[in-house]
Amino acid sequence: PVTPPVTPPVTPPVDEKQKRLIQVLKDTELGTSELLKALRIRDRNYLREGYIRPTLRAGLIEQTRPEVKHSRFQKYRLTDKGRAFIVERK
Repeated sequence: PVTPPVTPPVTPPVDEKQKRLIQVLKDTELGTSELLKALRIRDRNYLREGYIRPTLRAGLIEQTRPEVKHSRFQKYRLTDKGRAFIVERK
């Protein structure tokens, strides 16, 4: 009989949207409007739900103002985990 794996995967796989967002944030911090332009997306909700939230949950990016979630000055940047992901892909 086949024995099931003992532990689940350490991290969930990074999808294409997350990879695109990480690449855009590679060298800078960007706000929502700047991300919309950089990713060529028109819908803020689609950006937030499809790109930002999953990547935040994965710990690959962080907010520059986490204490004020809806600040108009909110920007996003890579975490150490996000930078390590870029290094791994090279």
